[in-house]
Amino acid sequence: MQSAKPRHQDSFVPMYHNYSRLVASIAANFPLTPQQQEEVCQDVFQVVWQRKQQLVHEYALASWLGTITRHRCLSVLRRNKAMISLEELTEDHLHAQQANLVPPQTETQLWHLELSLNLLHKLIDEHSSPVRRCVARRFYTDGESVASIAEALHMCPNTVLSHLRRFRLIVQKSLLRMLDERGIDLISA
Repeated sequence: MQSAKPRHQDSFVPMYHNYSRLVASIAANFPLTPQQQEEVCQDVFQVVWQRKQQLVHEYALASWLGTITRHRCLSVLRRNKAMISLEELTEDHLHAQQANLVPPQTETQLWHLELSLNLLHKLIDEHSSPVRRCVARRFYTDGESVASIAEALHMCPNTVLSHLRRFRLIVQKSLLRMLDERGIDLISA
């Protein structure tokens, strides 16, 4: 006699099997201990499983998992980080923070980062909207904050955020179209 197993468990196992490497690889890009990375991965799948009814399109699962993973990793980093008030923030703090950024660790990661940056620069340069191109360049290339871009371009910060959001959507569609044209399937890759 077969053991009676709830049907919902049947769909969790394939989801975990198909996406656990994606979640683990995203968590591995953050300066977390292996134990923290594992806890983030478990937390991500627990959250996704509890909120699976909120997922409108199944093809967005990978993106959703990636977003949740990044947010959970950032939350862990914030919890472990000593907070400094803006009044106490100095140039030395900023330089120390930049020195702690995790550089690419392998030749493959360095190559991937270089290709990604070149593609990003190309997408910014070829963007059709001059205002959105300027906002994206200042944010992604020059590393300016939303507040400084808004002040320099005499815009509301929410307008800057809107331009960045729209730019990301257009880039996402362009990349998906490019992958489709080249016959690359992200699910099996």
